[in-house]
Amino acid sequence: MEISIETPQKRFDEHLKLENNNRILFSGKFGTGKSHFLREYFKQNADKYNLFWISPVDYVVGANQDIFEWIKIDIAKELLKKYLIIEDEEKFSKGLMLSTYLYNSTGNIVANLIERVSKQAEKHTEVDISKELKQVLDNYAAFEKGIEEETKSPYKKLADHIDKHTQIKGSIYEDDLVTQIIRSSVEIVAKITKKECVIVIDDLDRLDPDHIFRILNILSAHNNHFDSNKFGFQRVIAVCDIENIKHLFEYRYGPNSDFEGYIEKYYTYVPFDFSILSAIIAFCEGQPILSQNLDEDGKAVLITILNSFFELDLLKMRNLKKNYDIRFSKVLPATHLHSNLQKYYDQDYQLSDLFIINPLMEVNYELYSFLKVIYILSITFGGIENLKKAIEILMKKNRSVGTKNSITIIKSMAILSHIARKELTNEDSAFNTKMHSTNDVDILRPQINFLSFTTEIPIVWSTLNRYKNGEYFQLSDSNSFWHRINQNANNGNVGWNLLGNEILLIIKFIKHKGFFENI
Repeated sequence: MEISIETPQKRFDEHLKLENNNRILFSGKFGTGKSHFLREYFKQNADKYNLFWISPVDYVVGANQDIFEWIKIDIAKELLKKYLIIEDEEKFSKGLMLSTYLYNSTGNIVANLIERVSKQAEKHTEVDISKELKQVLDNYAAFEKGIEEETKSPYKKLADHIDKHTQIKGSIYEDDLVTQIIRSSVEIVAKITKKECVIVIDDLDRLDPDHIFRILNILSAHNNHFDSNKFGFQRVIAVCDIENIKHLFEYRYGPNSDFEGYIEKYYTYVPFDFSILSAIIAFCEGQPILSQNLDEDGKAVLITILNSFFELDLLKMRNLKKNYDIRFSKVLPATHLHSNLQKYYDQDYQLSDLFIINPLMEVNYELYSFLKVIYILSITFGGIENLKKAIEILMKKNRSVGTKNSITIIKSMAILSHIARKELTNEDSAFNTKMHSTNDVDILRPQINFLSFTTEIPIVWSTLNRYKNGEYFQLSDSNSFWHRINQNANNGNVGWNLLGNEILLIIKFIKHKGFFENI
């Protein structure tokens, strides 16, 4: 499987830029870091968006019909916390309040007065004056209301009927006073800040199924009948694992129910897939120690290997460290290659084509990204032995790595594998030799045997450019070298069984050299 190393931030940017993409289903498996990614994304883009975040998992204790009341409370709390200032209330004089009370409560006042008088009347009084008067007042009120209804125009009756249903709690048409205040406040905030207001409904699939479908049904119904999102938000993002929603839907409505037809009403285009791979890429991009110390090939190799471990359930996101505090110079020192060159001098061999002046040939292992990858993986697994066991499991599954990914891995590890193989057997890795019967020895460029293919390593050193010091394995024609290896390694598409053997060889070399002893 080919792995694209395109960052999820870039993908999400492009997704948001789609025209009128105001309803988004952000889907990913539990534990992939969806919430963390979204919080970081909107934090980095705070100049463009006002973020409202609600987590309805606590709503499970409430009744199904109350769920939107809880959502309104959470939105209102966000508004008051971040954007709105509660102004001092207008004070009314006692005289104004008294006159208002008398005007609106005349009937009740008169009835109460008469009731007090009637209680003082003789006990044999059979007529309850207060009750009778109250009945008269009630009859008048009903008469007055009837007259008003009869004189209403048909259009006014229709408008009143709609208004009546907008006041019903939990109705798909609900637009009560609180909803109107929230909507107007959200619109004002967007206008004043000149930024979009975005609401994220987190952990949707962790709710009770009744709550899930009630939220989706009301939101989609609102979008069917109104031009804007519920509560006036420019974008509504629901966070969940769409596969979980699908299982719940089919359990509730049957396996033959049209889930796609149902769920597509909620999002504008397609669900945004935040996969394990996306989580890994986001994690690596968010680790300064990784982004600063790994070149592009190193990052690609780390992401490819991590993804394979996650696919086989050998790792969880919680296994990844929040902070890799690594100083590679301490665990990957520069050392000298094993060399038999001095032996040839001591035994009076005649050396021809010698391109080495200093027999102490240096390799700076900090320059080798693959060693850094192995070190990071060792920390992640809690030790190099645990990593070794995981590699062995990966080899047994023998999944294809993909052409592009395997080429990157081969490029990253080939010379390191060559050094490891030679050093472990006390052979020369810096050069090859050809013996003659006349005690002459030709010093040739080193030969690499990698994935059952042998070829010359095109180091830059020659009789015109002899090695004196510094990193020994510098290549003069790297492109053709990698091309030759890739062409002969099953056309660049190898499985983990072959690559795993090379990785295990490098791990053996690491232990031989005493690297990573502090893990």
